[in-house]
Amino acid sequence: MQRQRQQYEQAVTQQTELIRDLLNRGLSEEALKVAGNALTMYPRAAALADLQHECRRRADLANAAVGELAQVQGRVDEMIAAGQFQEATDYVLELLTVHENQIELNKLLARILQARKDAEKQAAIAQCVTDAGRAADAGEWEPALVIVDSGLERFPGDTKLQAFRQALSAVAG
Repeated sequence: MQRQRQQYEQAVTQQTELIRDLLNRGLSEEALKVAGNALTMYPRAAALADLQHECRRRADLANAAVGELAQVQGRVDEMIAAGQFQEATDYVLELLTVHENQIELNKLLARILQARKDAEKQAAIAQCVTDAGRAADAGEWEPALVIVDSGLERFPGDTKLQAFRQALSAVAG
């Protein structure tokens, strides 16, 4: 009986260590499953019951954080669409000081920075087209082509500028 009891305690200890390891790695859902299975095999192990409770609590917190992160992403998407890049950046930086899921928040920051960069690029291209269009409307074909060529040097391969250059070249002769 002594031997059986030792084997039982060893098995419970191994399961406890496995569950704690999963929790430490942030795998609360997996830890909860392992704890449930372990309690089925060792129903009188109070340590396993306590760990199962802890797993459930952490899984609930993780699920709540996922829902919160979805709200944050939605808010950031709205700010990006409105061109409020600095506000979006400040919002995410503030969350970084208190939120546990910093990897996702850092991804959001990168997305905001890329959106700002893309918006600035599109604004510069639109300004180039506007300036070249004004020159072309005034019959100043060479200056219009120079403006578009300057834009193409800055943004090689931009299809809007390429199409505008082709149209100017065709009209300018």
